[in-house]
Amino acid sequence: MKLADACALASKKSDLLLLENHGLVVIGRSIDDAVNKTLTFEFLCKLSVLSRAAGMELREISPAQAREFSKLLGTKTSV
Repeated sequence: MKLADACALASKKSDLLLLENHGLVVIGRSIDDAVNKTLTFEFLCKLSVLSRAAGMELREISPAQAREFSKLLGTKTSV
């Protein structure tokens, strides 16, 4: 119940939850929306791993940039 309560609270801020020892939980308006969010997350994970392997530094975007990008995607953001 503790995990379920924590997920319910976190899902108010984000459509994607990465649970240690459990995996990814995705919230979408439809199955297609959830699949697209999952694929995007997987792509970004792959980008992170490959860039680190190549010695490239990824820079974090500002909270304002994240909110603007999120608006373009029509998703919630916790920043």
